[in-house]
Amino acid sequence: MNTTTKKQYSPWGRVQSKEVITPWLYSVATSSHGGLKLNREYNAKIPAIFRKKGGWYEEDCALEIVVLFLHAQIEKDGCGSVWFTNDLERAKQTVKEYYPYEYEEHFNVVLQRGESRIKDEDAFKEANKHNFFAFCNQGMQNNVKSHLRCSATGEEICVMVANHIHEAHETPYGAVYTQEEVLNLRKATI
Repeated sequence: MNTTTKKQYSPWGRVQSKEVITPWLYSVATSSHGGLKLNREYNAKIPAIFRKKGGWYEEDCALEIVVLFLHAQIEKDGCGSVWFTNDLERAKQTVKEYYPYEYEEHFNVVLQRGESRIKDEDAFKEANKHNFFAFCNQGMQNNVKSHLRCSATGEEICVMVANHIHEAHETPYGAVYTQEEVLNLRKATI
């Protein structure tokens, strides 16, 4: 890994180290994050719907876009790095998971339930938009002080909920309460 001497910046802050992987690809690390940087020519090979401004692809998810669309070139050039495995199946799964709408549009497919947590969560929230979601909870001895928000109306309330009741309302996307349940919680909190 090459340590940079002149000041270079990335979307994640000042670059502390840089590794040239190929003439068209390098990785960077900052004090808190990192990712890949494609040159202009190779960034232009990424479909526009997935292309990142300036050729910067963060290390957690977006770098899999590079693997998905430049897999053959990575194989041909013999690229390897601690930054990515060039695992095409993993790249495909990650892009489906975190960029589901772009994936559907580009590949002209419809992802099914369970193929993308992002899409599943969006569908769940849309189906429950008239209910209240807990967005901030503070645990107390036997209760939870819960801040609830209804996305359809923007209404926010704060209620005390018994731990066992709060746990019964937990979903993979947070605790959810119906309008009627919130009415009852308000009466109990007052």
